[in-house]
Amino acid sequence: MEIPPPPPSPVGGSSPEPRGRRTKVGLIALLVVLAIAAVAAGVWQMGSGDGQVAGGGASGSVSSSVQAPTPPGSARAAAAPFKVVVTWAPSSGELAGYRVYRDGDVLDEVDPDVRKYTDGTVAPNVRYRYEVAAFTEAGDTSNRTVASVKTPPAALALARVQGTFNAKLRLTSSFGLTFSGGGGGPGTLGLKLTPVCGEGPCSVTLGVIGGKVEHFTLKQTAATYSGTGTNRSAFSCGGTPTSASFAVRFTVVAAKSLKDEWRASKLEGTIVQRSASQLGCVSSGTDYSFTATLYPA
Repeated sequence: MEIPPPPPSPVGGSSPEPRGRRTKVGLIALLVVLAIAAVAAGVWQMGSGDGQVAGGGASGSVSSSVQAPTPPGSARAAAAPFKVVVTWAPSSGELAGYRVYRDGDVLDEVDPDVRKYTDGTVAPNVRYRYEVAAFTEAGDTSNRTVASVKTPPAALALARVQGTFNAKLRLTSSFGLTFSGGGGGPGTLGLKLTPVCGEGPCSVTLGVIGGKVEHFTLKQTAATYSGTGTNRSAFSCGGTPTSASFAVRFTVVAAKSLKDEWRASKLEGTIVQRSASQLGCVSSGTDYSFTATLYPA
């Protein structure tokens, strides 16, 4: 019997790989290629910012980062004595609203479709700085847009008369009295004026600091206040104390903003004092004009 020769050896002298091993290596290579393709697709979606997420028949937009909104444009402030209206141009982006500041403090937040804010807590003759910023639901805030304005002065009739005023008296006439050494003559009075209302201008009660004047009401008519009262023990007649009636009238001639209120700061007026005659004493009277300034100024 003839024995057949052995099969030829492969080139290089190596033996052939088993078929099962070649199949396994090919499968691993295929998996690596698929993984690289998936990563590349994900990178493209993140870079484009417009990748689509699909599943269950729904789709949505996915963004890799949230961009802060642009600042509001061309902010302006229009002022009246007790009101400032701030307006601005819209910002771009997905907004949750606008935040309004005054002098660095937050005043309020408004909806994203609002372009105007009215501040009714201002005082006359005061400069204010307003800022407007846009913000998102995620908490991103734009740079602030600034508008500054000064409110105009208000009418003197709108000034609230309140506080202690130093009144410098000037004697204009007198009868039945003789002043010596300045006693009872011109000088300075401390007038304490208290409004009868909670806010704004209204009638006031008058008290004289260090005096024996009964508190009484001065009625307001625009910027003028007037009323009458009694000064007990104003004089002594034969050792007996007497009383005198007097009338006070003044007008607000200057005002300023104080603690966010429009307040009277200077008054000009008159005081007329009369004492009736009694046994041993003649009737008497004095007339004064005065200028009073708010203390402390």
